[in-house]
Amino acid sequence: IHEVMVQHDLMVLSSYTEGFPNVVLEALTVGLPVVTFRVSGIPGLIIDGFNGFVLEQDDLAGFRRRIIQACTQGQWNPAEIRRNVYQKCALDKISAQYEELIS
Repeated sequence: IHEVMVQHDLMVLSSYTEGFPNVVLEALTVGLPVVTFRVSGIPGLIIDGFNGFVLEQDDLAGFRRRIIQACTQGQWNPAEIRRNVYQKCALDKISAQYEELIS
């Protein structure tokens, strides 16, 4: 997955429902911005304008506009996108949260 993702400039997730979309997490870990609808845990991962855009479901016109904007704005910082997601979701942080939960 990593080798394929690094060859792209944007990840688009058009799902109307998701559990926790690991594909969004995977995209962010390689520095790809993500354009997606507001489903499940996505709003906790995406910061509008920093690492992608989150739109309300059924806003297809807005979805289209944000995809075009994401492809043309040229302001994404892949290193900062990676740093941000690792700060939030690194294995040691997730493990510590699980340990706290079960203790």
